[in-house]
Amino acid sequence: MACWSAENATKAYLRAIKMGKSAKEPEMAEFISALAAGNNAQLMVVACAGAVDPATVLALVVAAHQTGGRVISIIGSACQLIQSIESLGYNSRYVEFVTGDVNTLLMSDYREADFVLIDCNLNNCEGILQRARMMGENVSVLGYNALCMDSWKCQSFNAHLLPIGEGLLVTSNKTAKKRGNLGVSGKKSKWIVKVDKCTGEEHGKRANEPNGAEFISALAAGNNAQIMVVACANVADSTTLALVAAAQQTRGRVICILRGIEELHLSKMALGTNSSHLEFVVAKSQTLQMLLPNYYKDADFIAVDCNIQNHEEILGSLRKSRRDKSTIVLGYNAFCKESWKSSPLRTQLLPIGEGLLLTRIAAKMKVDTDCGHWIVKVDKCTGEEHVYRVKSPRRRVVEA
Repeated sequence: MACWSAENATKAYLRAIKMGKSAKEPEMAEFISALAAGNNAQLMVVACAGAVDPATVLALVVAAHQTGGRVISIIGSACQLIQSIESLGYNSRYVEFVTGDVNTLLMSDYREADFVLIDCNLNNCEGILQRARMMGENVSVLGYNALCMDSWKCQSFNAHLLPIGEGLLVTSNKTAKKRGNLGVSGKKSKWIVKVDKCTGEEHGKRANEPNGAEFISALAAGNNAQIMVVACANVADSTTLALVAAAQQTRGRVICILRGIEELHLSKMALGTNSSHLEFVVAKSQTLQMLLPNYYKDADFIAVDCNIQNHEEILGSLRKSRRDKSTIVLGYNAFCKESWKSSPLRTQLLPIGEGLLLTRIAAKMKVDTDCGHWIVKVDKCTGEEHVYRVKSPRRRVVEA
């Protein structure tokens, strides 16, 4: 496999986004990449119905760059293999291509895979998804193009159908074996953080966490979130500790906003030694509408409990604010309120745990619209290009 470089991986992802317009929605590729990276996937396998979908495969390439893992693409025929290599171009060197029967390869050569992506346009994709879940205890299985498959409603999958792109089925064998249906039942999770006495390193361990917490942790870690803020309606819960686990992977910070001193004391008691990994802030729910957009402009991951009385206004104020960087905004416990149907944000409602409202707010930059124009001159002797900007006397600054 070729040597990795951040530049090449970034270019690969940008090309995936551009090509996504004709294949998959860019948001879907970004979501898959974050989920794979957040779960620290080491062996990622994608089974394609035809030639590879560039955006989807390159999303895994970017995740593999972050985790140091491998990407295997299973193709049905040699003809489709040639088409796949041509569509990926230079980036095909980051993918290991294999032709053959998907079921056979998954249950033999790639039984150790921890992230499997199945195109639901494949024949007998239901059986392939079922077999993929039997591969091991720590495998995450996703089916993309799920809306083309009527049988996604089949309860035997025990999967979440996410309204992203052409539909994503998300499940994992670990979830099915160890937790059953805890994500729906609402049982509390238990997160344990242990410190190595010799090295001082912190190690996060998940124990019976609900689906929602695991998903939030993977999403934050996969997006390499550095400053994570969670606004709780009451005492800090599994969502807060999910971000703590993500912060250990990204070396980021977690700020937990609570509504009062009593909630602060109860949270510290409930979290125990884990509370040392958090920065606590006490603020009334009425002030969050001003606090989150203005004081935490540099946050790149914000989670808001939808049990907070004015959570709609809080989410709306975040969208209107000027962000210093691109920010993922997540409303959790969305099913507890009917207001998700008329959310001020252009969100996707994900049926995970108690319901998640997911959106991304792009950074707003100042653009100089009347600052002049650019001139490119070529040196006739050396062939070098020189770029000059000619400024005009008048300047106006507008939002992008």
